[in-house]
Amino acid sequence: MKVKLILSIQLFLFLLCLSISARGQDLKFAKFQIPENPITLQRAVQPWSSFTVVGRKSFFVGKENGVTEAWVVPFKLIHDLQFQVIREGKQYRLKLSGLARRIWVRPEATTIRFVHSGFTIDATYFAPIESAGLVILLDIRSSEKLTLLVQFQTDLQPMWPGGLGGRFSYWDDGERAFIISESRWKYAGLIGSPFGSKGTGTPAHAQPEAPVQFQIDVNPDSCASVFVPVVIAGSADGFKPAQENYRKIVTNLQPLYQRTFDHYKNIREQCLSADLPDKKLSLALEWAKVALDKGLMENPQLGTGLVAGFGPSGKSARPGFAWFFGGDAAINSWAINDYGGLETVKKSLQFFIKYQRKDGKIPHEISQSAAMLPWFKEYPYAYYHAETTPFFLVAVDDYVRHSGDVRFVRDNWTAVKKAFDYCLSADSNRDGLMDNVTAGLGAVELGDLRKAQTEVDIYLASVWIKALDAMKRLSELKGDKKMSRQCASRFDKAKQALNKKFWRADKQMLSFSVMTDGSTIDDKTTWQAVPLCFDLIPADRADAVMKMYEQPDMATGWGVHFLAKSSPKYRYWGYNTGAVWPFTTMFVIWGGFRTGHADFARQQWENVANLTFTQQLGAISELFSGDRFQPIEAAVPHQLFSSTPVVVGFTRGIMGLEPDVPRHILRFEPNWPRDWTEAEIDNIPFGENKITLKHVHNRNEIKLTWVKNTNFTLQLDISYALSAGESVSGVEVNGSRIEFKRAGEQLRMNIDLQKESTVIKLKGNFLVQDKKTKKRLTIGETAR
Repeated sequence: MKVKLILSIQLFLFLLCLSISARGQDLKFAKFQIPENPITLQRAVQPWSSFTVVGRKSFFVGKENGVTEAWVVPFKLIHDLQFQVIREGKQYRLKLSGLARRIWVRPEATTIRFVHSGFTIDATYFAPIESAGLVILLDIRSSEKLTLLVQFQTDLQPMWPGGLGGRFSYWDDGERAFIISESRWKYAGLIGSPFGSKGTGTPAHAQPEAPVQFQIDVNPDSCASVFVPVVIAGSADGFKPAQENYRKIVTNLQPLYQRTFDHYKNIREQCLSADLPDKKLSLALEWAKVALDKGLMENPQLGTGLVAGFGPSGKSARPGFAWFFGGDAAINSWAINDYGGLETVKKSLQFFIKYQRKDGKIPHEISQSAAMLPWFKEYPYAYYHAETTPFFLVAVDDYVRHSGDVRFVRDNWTAVKKAFDYCLSADSNRDGLMDNVTAGLGAVELGDLRKAQTEVDIYLASVWIKALDAMKRLSELKGDKKMSRQCASRFDKAKQALNKKFWRADKQMLSFSVMTDGSTIDDKTTWQAVPLCFDLIPADRADAVMKMYEQPDMATGWGVHFLAKSSPKYRYWGYNTGAVWPFTTMFVIWGGFRTGHADFARQQWENVANLTFTQQLGAISELFSGDRFQPIEAAVPHQLFSSTPVVVGFTRGIMGLEPDVPRHILRFEPNWPRDWTEAEIDNIPFGENKITLKHVHNRNEIKLTWVKNTNFTLQLDISYALSAGESVSGVEVNGSRIEFKRAGEQLRMNIDLQKESTVIKLKGNFLVQDKKTKKRLTIGETAR
């Protein structure tokens, strides 16, 4: 009797422990409220389309059917991650990839819903913003017991072109995770779940050739109140840090999600935003900010900088362009500065300074695996582009004008001066222009436009001249007035050389490139728009260039051809020979706004902005077919510089904003659409300060209300573009009339914004157009 009592007590205590353990598990992973996000995008699943979920140290890249790969920089830990389900009493497996029905994309996470008649599973993928790991939160509602299989192929593969031998993986029952490492245990990763069990066996000292899996037993009652997490973590500093990363993520799911949500909430609410009549365009601007912010990545071996884009690597080790590119970073800094991401740009500039070559050249690209191999000595890619170094100078100047961070110039003057001296050394014929033949590649890397005899292309020439303009200002801020005057003189000489060498009066066009023998390549490309953005050619020539882009052999409904369809070199799929690049379309948009072709520029800006919602939700593909509205198959689906035109076309084109914080000046040269009768732009960045503009107009008045967030010094230089037939009878500032000038179609005035709120009224006769409704393109439509 006594023995039976003891056994009964022991059984009771055991069952009690199990019950307490289960309740503890339920409490630990109890469902928390996923915060609503007002810019969420959703649609029925397109299994062929990609999605990306990106943190500072990790990212998912997958298809909307839920098949993904997982990276913790610099490693691809796994690929072909997917779920299968075995229903109670059944033997066959259901692949959830075939049951994906709807997708919700938010800046902080993406949710895919898998639906069967007996269950619904919402898989929420998120990358904790500051963690070296990834999470999938499974919200399972089922009418019966299920066995969920988590299947994937293990990798621990360094990003291209790195390699790693001696890799292996095995299931650890105590950790409830697969452990992936290599012979030295220097690099490691984990993937598992606190609900996981029965991981498949693997070969010793080798990576399995077949996929591995673990299972999660699903009880419909207990799972109704919990998230079932699948957690992935890694480290480039040994197994123990990887294990610590994994455990920290497992035990802090809600705080990590909330911090990630708050990060993007801050970008939405504290950075530039616009309430426009077309809400789709306002939304495109919001998502452009998100797409660009995700490019800032932290490599534990290299540092923090801007990468170029994200795409699926499959069985390779190239996830799009998810490594560091100097030129892309400089280009994207225009948009990031404009929306207020100044700290991101500063980190990016510091990163490329760190890897500046001894002669001053700035790196073109740095792989995430560069610390694991002799990247800078034995691989040809690091410094083989010419325009990256002058673009660095342009980016430094742009950052300083937006931020007012003059100290950055002084602290980094050695690097700036070395970069400038390198550019000067690349002018081998002393005509004032940098030479491709000396400095490297510029506008093209592939195709018939690339010639060994290229002396200089229009892209390199234009960026270099803009860099001279930048150095004129930077050297003045440094206190070197002599150097500033020298740069001004060099600028004039280089500008004259560009106009002399590239202008073809017989064809009324700019050449694409000049050969060493003085001959020119005259194919029509988007690159001839670059000097228009920087005001480097006379107005009549700029007008001729823009008319070229308005022709049907250049313009499409989704951007402008890289190379004209009328060229014998044209190929609809050609990377540098005819595909449509949103990035290079940006120069046509920006140049069009600056040269009196605002209607065409606005049309192309809207074309590019609307790409945000067509393929990967919230991001824009690298390039599209020249013949039909469809991305090229090899295109990277989340390319940062494809979202840059969405911001730059608005801020520098439609708004015509040009801050000069060190001099307390904001230039406002708008090309305001006359069907936008009311709009509000919030958080226009001006150094550490913010400005709001409310623009209202009717047939008799244009009213501009400027509100500063603090009482700081600001001079507003306005050059307001008037439409044909419009007239101005007077201008009032806070009720008092002021003097103004009219130069052609430009209304000009300088106003000190002394008060926190200033109201400017233009009186006269103004055009008010009906709101334009534009048919949105359907995928596969052909160019007309």
